Amino acid sequence: MTLISKMGFTHWSTRLLSEFNRSDLSKMSLVAYCKAVCDSVIKEENICGASFDLFEDVTGQFVNLTRSGNYSNDFSLPVSLVFKHFSMDFSQCQRKPFIMTLDPNSQDDLSVFPLSTKSIALFPIINTDRIIGYFSICASNLNAFHQVEMEAIYSLMSYFVLLYTLKSTSVNQSPSITWDKLSLAINQCSETIVITDLRGNIEYVNDEFERSTGYKAQDVLGKNPRVLQSGKTTRDTYRDLWKTLRSGDRWQGEFINRKSCGSEYVEFARITPIRQENGDGSVTHYMAIKKDITETKATRNQVEKLAYYDSLTGLPNRALFLKRLKKLLNDDAGSSQLPLSLMFIDLDHFKEINDTQGHDHGDCLLQTIGQTIHSILESHHTLARLGGDEFVVIAPDTDAEQAQTIAYKLHQTISQPIPLKGQNISVGASIGITVCEKQGPSVSTLLKQADIAMYRAKAQGNGFCLYLPEMELALNRKITLARKLLSAIRQDKLALNFQPFIDLNSQQCVGAEVLLRWFDDDLGWISPAEFIPLAEERHLVSEISNWVIRHTCRQMLSWQNQGYVLNGRLSINISAQEIGQESCAQRIIQLVEEEGISPYLLDIEITESAVVVCPHLAEDNINQLAKAGFTVSIDDFGTGYSSLSKLKHFSVNKLKIDRSFINELLIDDANRKIVTAIIAVAKSLCLQLVAEGVEDKQQEALLSEMGCDFAQGFLYTKPIPSEQFAQDWLQENN
Repeated sequence: MTLISKMGFTHWSTRLLSEFNRSDLSKMSLVAYCKAVCDSVIKEENICGASFDLFEDVTGQFVNLTRSGNYSNDFSLPVSLVFKHFSMDFSQCQRKPFIMTLDPNSQDDLSVFPLSTKSIALFPIINTDRIIGYFSICASNLNAFHQVEMEAIYSLMSYFVLLYTLKSTSVNQSPSITWDKLSLAINQCSETIVITDLRGNIEYVNDEFERSTGYKAQDVLGKNPRVLQSGKTTRDTYRDLWKTLRSGDRWQGEFINRKSCGSEYVEFARITPIRQENGDGSVTHYMAIKKDITETKATRNQVEKLAYYDSLTGLPNRALFLKRLKKLLNDDAGSSQLPLSLMFIDLDHFKEINDTQGHDHGDCLLQTIGQTIHSILESHHTLARLGGDEFVVIAPDTDAEQAQTIAYKLHQTISQPIPLKGQNISVGASIGITVCEKQGPSVSTLLKQADIAMYRAKAQGNGFCLYLPEMELALNRKITLARKLLSAIRQDKLALNFQPFIDLNSQQCVGAEVLLRWFDDDLGWISPAEFIPLAEERHLVSEISNWVIRHTCRQMLSWQNQGYVLNGRLSINISAQEIGQESCAQRIIQLVEEEGISPYLLDIEITESAVVVCPHLAEDNINQLAKAGFTVSIDDFGTGYSSLSKLKHFSVNKLKIDRSFINELLIDDANRKIVTAIIAVAKSLCLQLVAEGVEDKQQEALLSEMGCDFAQGFLYTKPIPSEQFAQDWLQENN
């Protein structure tokens, strides 16, 4: 980089000076002046480009005012690119003109400069002792800039500053907005910009305003922005807006407005007072920068809704249920609603229907039953879905007799044949009831009592049952299951099933999920939905996990010895309870090492909510696993809460879209938007995607079109034992 004291181009600089000396600058457009300078400069020999760029304080970026020359169509801000090319900071730049020579071997994209550029001269534009921009000249050789008539160039910059000042504030007149300069910059902005006077009358709108509202500029100029009002923005919002602005502060908030066509939209606005720069600093105008957030807000509300509402039935979920019950039990206001009854509802034979008819039938059944139960209850009752086929009812101000009457109605209604997709489905329900007569019992105590009563009802052949202190049957079952489960782990009586991941492009198996199954000689098949929560409660999760990891590794070795090759990894589920333990990663790494399997053959699946339990420990464990060679997948993605912002901190390779979104992908536009958003998030983070619960070709085709990578579900196969999986999905190593 070389400082220059003078520069050539005697005749064009002298000519321009002569022309502008004869001009009335107050009538000249700032852009016209700059364009004339640029057009004149590029007529000279070896000059291939000229540009004026202003520095914008708000964004900290340069805004191109005008330019002339052989710039490419995608060219944006020349000064910013110059600074980037020479690794310079704007704050460190000199206040004198300087020349820079482009390095042809640079890895920067030099095509953004005018064609054949070899050197650049930058002239700082200084106003009130502050650099407000640069005038740049690009040349096609290294010796284009000579040391003569530097004063002429400085004079041209002085005219720019004078014109800039005249256009910013007119002498003996009210402060005004430099419309030509602002329009050039802000008409390229993707956000709506509105400028009003102090009374709120619109003096300027940009092009985006016309596109987003449907109103033409001439329709609103001189009018108040209330022409956009829908009547749904609260009066408090407007009161706060004007109170803030009149105090001289910036305001931001949301409006519900109406477009010219009549449709309503939500927009986020930042409104800033504009002050007279060279006068007394008084406010002369207001500038609003606004963005239509209708779709963003709807998606955000849907994501937030997942925190407290079940995505399948629309009912309150476990989190909201626990929150409401805790409030009733602990708040002083809740004492007036005692006695309080709690009803735990477990559907009978639901798993059989789910397994034989398919998950779509099971989901429709849950939705229908949820609506049926809700229709029987009073408005002050809370019906929640805890998960699977379990529902719970909170009935304030309801004694035991009233609760049993409600439970009888529920049981009778649920037991009626339910028409579902052309056939009648019969299910029953086991309902456990507990009643809280006074404040004191904890949430967990009431749940335990209702659970015990429900198991008594189930043991008695369905129906409903009121909890009594001596009731221990359900508790005994838990004790029995816990004992049998521990025995099954240690005596290798558990089994592994496998369900493949299918590449939507090649239709080939590219890995599989490992699923745990348990058959007891006395109790028959025990659902994972029953024994996994029990394992967590009895602290058997680590033992189960150890068993699964060891036997997965051994199965992989067995397949290899038989000549089978798995094109991909086996995915092992790790619970939220485990991933939040300090030694989780080291334990998994050690187990796999002991079994003689490479971590590069395994994937670890954790649920989305797992990263919320102990985020710091989860992050550490995930990163350790990734460093060791495992890949990590987020299971049931979309059903957790507030983990989107955490994803970037975790070494995650894959997202598995929860099946609840896939079920209605073809018929529910909201589900389709959520899946689209999840795919967009995954792609932006360079993550692979697996859609869970794919059951038909239409779902598969749409997912492939949307950009999903892999699928898993009954369309391909249900979870199957290792021998069948090897025969159906593994390749033989010839």
